[in-house]
Amino acid sequence: MAMEFLKRVQLDEPEVDKRLNSISQNLIQENRSKIISIIKTIIFCGTTGCPLRGKTEEKGIFFKLIHFRIDAGDEILRKHIVSGNKNAKYLSSTIQNELINEWGQVIAKGIVSEINSSVGFTVLADETADINGHEQLSVALRFIGQSEARLCIREEFLGFSDLHADLTAESISKSILNFLQYLGINMELLVGQGYDGCSTMAGKVNGVKSIILKRYPSAIFVHCASYFLNLAINDLSRLPTIRNTIDTIKSTIKYFRDSVIRSGVLKLKSLCETRWTGNIKV
Repeated sequence: MAMEFLKRVQLDEPEVDKRLNSISQNLIQENRSKIISIIKTIIFCGTTGCPLRGKTEEKGIFFKLIHFRIDAGDEILRKHIVSGNKNAKYLSSTIQNELINEWGQVIAKGIVSEINSSVGFTVLADETADINGHEQLSVALRFIGQSEARLCIREEFLGFSDLHADLTAESISKSILNFLQYLGINMELLVGQGYDGCSTMAGKVNGVKSIILKRYPSAIFVHCASYFLNLAINDLSRLPTIRNTIDTIKSTIKYFRDSVIRSGVLKLKSLCETRWTGNIKV
């Protein structure tokens, strides 16, 4: 009897494994279907520039879009929200941030891979403050990449680096280098730097560009062209002729914008290719 029982168990074992594996695969597929709707909603908010949360999570655009999907007939999402475990609905702000961070890392890895395959890159950085007043450094890279089998100059934003309220040239240069090395970028390909012209960034002796240039001699500094233009316009505005011209242009724009009737005067007449008599007024 014992031997017969053992044989039967051994014969049934593959079937049991198959059933367990089938149940596991179905559960994985079901969970993926649930999370896909949530992921698509977060992506929609990100690509359209919509904030996920409002003053409270329930009043945010994310939750409104989730309910909109349910009303539009997303049965899988509806069942997940109605009958799912309260601690496993994947709708909290923590989950949203984790998903966004994961996507950010995937995107950054793709960009870094292209940069490391290029002939060289330039680092572009500028100080900025977030809504809470925390100083941070926005970092972007400019490099030669490929688009449809053609070489092209690309500029990609990589992220923000926290400065921890230390705005010295030594701290900023260390923040830039640590940030790039953390992403896995080949620093031997660094051939340029682009910042504003303040002494902290562009100082010839102890500026950020000088500190980085000592470590990477090929990283030539180029003053950002936009800052040059801004400084030139700022200096030109001191001249009475230029100042009066700008004031006249502003007044003219305001004159037309303040009236619906007057703004209509500036609109171009549409061209009618088939009815020539419609072009008389043009």
